[in-house]
Amino acid sequence: MLHLRTIIIVLLGANIFELCQCKNVAENLSEVTSENQSVKYELIFAQIIHRHGERNVLKAYPNDPYANESYWPGGFGELTKVGKKQLFDLGKYLRQRYQKLIGPHYSSKKVYIYSTNMDRALMSAESLAAGMFPPSGDAIWNDELNWQPIPIHTRDLTKDYLTGSPFFCPRFEQLYNKFCDSPEFKYQSEKHVDFIKYLEAHAGNISMPLLFQILEMEKEKGLELPIWTRYISHFTNDTMQQILDIHFQALTKTKEMQKFGAGFLLKEILDRFKNKSLSLLQPDRSVWIFSGHDFSILNMLRTLNLNELQVPVYASSLYFELYKGNGSHFVQVFYRRTPTENVPPPLEIPNCGTICPLDKFYELYADILPKEYEDFETLCNSAIAMIINHAQCVFALFLTTMFYYYQSV
Repeated sequence: MLHLRTIIIVLLGANIFELCQCKNVAENLSEVTSENQSVKYELIFAQIIHRHGERNVLKAYPNDPYANESYWPGGFGELTKVGKKQLFDLGKYLRQRYQKLIGPHYSSKKVYIYSTNMDRALMSAESLAAGMFPPSGDAIWNDELNWQPIPIHTRDLTKDYLTGSPFFCPRFEQLYNKFCDSPEFKYQSEKHVDFIKYLEAHAGNISMPLLFQILEMEKEKGLELPIWTRYISHFTNDTMQQILDIHFQALTKTKEMQKFGAGFLLKEILDRFKNKSLSLLQPDRSVWIFSGHDFSILNMLRTLNLNELQVPVYASSLYFELYKGNGSHFVQVFYRRTPTENVPPPLEIPNCGTICPLDKFYELYADILPKEYEDFETLCNSAIAMIINHAQCVFALFLTTMFYYYQSV
């Protein structure tokens, strides 16, 4: 059984552009025509979740010949130069895509950027902002620097229910461990036991998803891999993908896990759309950006029943867009799987189509959206409360038993 602590490390950033020069990206996305060509919908608000840019390995595996951090400029887990450029280019893409919403200059009343409180996510958000809002005109403050400061908002990592790891939530951890002890999980894991034993014998005790990621990154960096890794070629890529699938499926296995992994973020996105549609959003912003991780996107896609299992690549991005038309408001979802994809097609929302009424969107996912009275911290700590309550019950039963025992002697 894999150690939960190691799995958490994987989930905090496991690994598994040039912009298109099309000048009409923004125009193509500013309105949508319905299938019957009779109704046009105007884009009025966009909320984007993106994965951070390329980073160094999070850690070395126990027998890693490249365990010295000097092989990884900047340190373990830090954003690379490539990663900074990826997010800078994503910022340029967002400016092009949403230029009608954000206008020519940055304004805090139009744009809000939120990030997980981790260096690679924060630096990614900063790189994105630099690409999205190069200063011009009166905004230029330094002739030697084509950059302006843009605020990036964050919160304590252990209380981040938006883009942070759900493993900081005790109740989620309890549910995850329960699934890992289930016959289903054990059956799926045991099918690959020989492969896993071989890898552990040479690499040491480490989670398989993390090991796959490290080996892939060392290969991409041009480092010579140990001889024992050649045996991996005897196993198909499907084997490694199946092992990854087992672990990532576990993150959203139940409705309650989906609520912790993506439900609170989805509710915030939809509630902000609702306020926008009712002219109640203050400030009345047009673009909201979340700088997160692979699981930030993957958990959301699987919670939406889009059955995505491939780990999102660096700088991939998920788009929620709000449109108005024909007296109502509608939602479209786009997934830009690679940093080079120009205009991704809208995703098919199960039982709703590619453009879904906002009210219907709420209805479809009501079972994973937290209720108005449900607080994230309270729900997360319900696991601790359950343990305390159980202990109190056991202690009370013990006292009662002892009382009757002494009464009878």
